Amino acid sequence: MNNTLNTIAGAAGWLLFLLTLVASYFEYAKKNDPEVAEKMKHVGTFAEWAVSLQDTLDKPNPDKLASATNEVLKQAEKSGIKLTPEMAQGAVEKAVTDRKKSADKPKTASKPVVPAEPVAPAQSAAIDDAVHDLLDDLEAK
Repeated sequence: MNNTLNTIAGAAGWLLFLLTLVASYFEYAKKNDPEVAEKMKHVGTFAEWAVSLQDTLDKPNPDKLASATNEVLKQAEKSGIKLTPEMAQGAVEKAVTDRKKSADKPKTASKPVVPAEPVAPAQSAAIDDAVHDLLDDLEAK
């Protein structure tokens, strides 16, 4: 049990290091080699798609990670992007982390749509009557 926890902690540490390395290299590449940055952006998009797909499936997370990583490798190859399995896995892990971060953010209410012109009282009454008629029809069924 203790060995398993140590292995997981070690792998998580290396993965965090790899994610930091990929993110910092992307920032460097954007400034110095836009073509590489564009390819990295595509890999990130492939990873987001793969993670979204795997998120809909009912299977263990390690299997989802392996499937998503393989899918990113396939898409990168089809696009002519040279990618190692480690790089693909790093992109998938980053996509998972980003997805969790966006899910953890509190949802803010969108601003209500305000009509450009105020609704006249006669229109308001007509709308209310129509809504009540629809609700009455629904209750009757």
